[in-house]
Order: sequence, then structure tokens, then C-alpha cells
Amino acid sequence: MKFCLKLLFINLLLVGAFLVIPPKAEAAIITSTVNPSSVDENTPTVTLTFRNLDPSKTYDIKISGYSSDSIKGVSPNLSDFTYTTPPLCGRDPMWLKTTCGGGDFFNFGTYDYWIQEHDDVRTEIKFSFDVKRLGPNEPTISPTNPEPWKTITVTLSGNKRPADKPERNDYKVSIFNLDLGKREGDEKTVTIPPGGSVPAEFTGGVGEGKYEIRVNDTDGFLYWRIPLTVKLGGGSVGSPSGGGGTGPPGTNPCAGGTCPTAFGNISTNPTTFAGKILSIATGLAGGIALILMVIGSIRVLMSSGDQQRLAAGRDMIVAAVAGLLFLIFSVLILRFIGVNLLGSIPGIR
Repeated sequence: MKFCLKLLFINLLLVGAFLVIPPKAEAAIITSTVNPSSVDENTPTVTLTFRNLDPSKTYDIKISGYSSDSIKGVSPNLSDFTYTTPPLCGRDPMWLKTTCGGGDFFNFGTYDYWIQEHDDVRTEIKFSFDVKRLGPNEPTISPTNPEPWKTITVTLSGNKRPADKPERNDYKVSIFNLDLGKREGDEKTVTIPPGGSVPAEFTGGVGEGKYEIRVNDTDGFLYWRIPLTVKLGGGSVGSPSGGGGTGPPGTNPCAGGTCPTAFGNISTNPTTFAGKILSIATGLAGGIALILMVIGSIRVLMSSGDQQRLAAGRDMIVAAVAGLLFLIFSVLILRFIGVNLLGSIPGIR
């Protein structure tokens, strides 16, 4: 019993020291925003803004897989701890670069970029943004009352920049027989000229029936479906569906450097992540110890003089208290070593 009291006294002193020694303030999580917030294949450039940078440090921004496209030694603005990069542009592989030539453009997909403390890859944080896929404008069909075996013309317009790049604005137009489940006539491949429009003509027309005009790009992505009814005396053209393409499937839930979870936002930075997990684990262990003490107390109160049940309840309380003190003592040592000792050594986080 005396030993337990001594142990309790020592741990109370340690807890007091733990409260007296001010913990090192946790650095704010670095975040990034993209301007414009919605990027598509016609966006010429984007601007990346980083926030919550430490003004006492310098940073490297990596915007591609090559060192020539990295910005080293960035010093954040002291007024708001924000650094904005020069305008960036994309190209076919999914990375960014600092200089934009006449043939550069954003292709649809997800683009990545990174920031880290100068020459310290351990602090690297990855960000990304999505580029939405664009396609031709809503097609026009003529005539609007198609008859069997008469010419049907599908006119496309709308360019993706750069409009003069080979195959950038190439599309395939076809007519599908919905009754027979097959394509009717030849598939037309057309190129929309810069700032203009182009017709895809089916000179032989099709017979009576229900059809669907489909507009794809050259790799098979479907942009538009237009219902078509052909009959003697004049059919009809339905309302187009689809249109404009879609963005890449899914988005990165941790794109801003944090992941939303049931325990709150958790940083993707390894140091901050480890601290968050330790904090969660400590809270859970403390809760379990409290539950065990409550159960032990109930056993003692309900022992009715039964020495065996009384001893079992008392042992549970002692074990819970000892485990809780051990937990507090362990966290204190980790914080003292990691923050007060190592944290004061330059170059060690």
C-alpha cells in the first residue's frame, strides 16, 4: 500500500511538471488553393496559393517531375504567411510547369504539385486539382423532321484550346439503330476549325425507325446522344443528353493536405499525423481506464462482504489506476524527449 501511495505521489509530481512545462505549439497545417477554383481544358493558366507557411523557414515548390520546374527557397509573405506562385500551365503528362509556350494546354485529369521545407523531403505535402473534360457544343440536326433515305446533317461547334493542335478537336459522329442495336451508315470523323463549325453529312439517310445520333471523341469518350425518329411524312429530333463531357472520375479527398475522418481532419504530413494518432490513442486509453474504474467500483459496492468479489473489484481499480498513470508517464517522457530536448536542436523537427 505504501508503495502504491509513493507511486501515486511520484506520478502526481510528473503530471504537475507536465502541466507546468508548456507544450510546443503545433504548427498550422499548410493548405493550398487553386485560382480559378474550377479548371477545365480551356483554362490557360492557374495560380497556386499556399497558406500557413512558417515565416522563419523557406520552402521548395515542386510542380513537375523535373528539378528545372521547381521553385526553391521560397520565403512566405510575413503579413499573411501566403505565397503565390507565378502562373502555371499544363501539358499532356499530368504535371505543371512554370513557362507556358504556345502549344501548352490542360488535358482533362488530375494534376499534382508539392511543397516542402527547403531540401527536406520528409516535410513534403502533396496537393492536386482536377481539370474538367470539355467537348463540342450541343449539336444541331437538320432537318428537324427527318424522312427515310434523306440526307441528315449533324453540325458541331466549339473548340478546346489550342484549337490548331492535331486531333485536339477531332470527333466521330454516328447513327445507331435502336431497334436493331447496330450502327447505320458510315461513321463520320470531323475536325472543328478554330472559332467555327463543321457539318457531318449522312447523304444516304436511314430507313424508318428509331435512332440515336452519338458524338464521341477519337478515343471513344461519348459526349452527346440525340434521339431521332425517322418516318414518312416527317419524323422528329429529341433533346440531346450528355454534353460537355465530365471531369475525371472521383476526386482526391486529401487534396488540401488534410483528410476528413470521424475523428476530425487529419493531416497527411507524417509528423502531424503521428501526433494526431497519439492524441486519439491517449484519449481512448484514458476512456477505457475510466470505464474499468467504474466497473471495479461497482463490484466493490456490490460485493456484500464477499472477500473474493471485493478483491476482484479492488484489483480492477488498482490495475486501471496503474495503467492510467503509466500512460500519463509515457506521454510525459515522449513529449519531454521529442519536444523539449530534440525540439531545441536546430534541424530536428
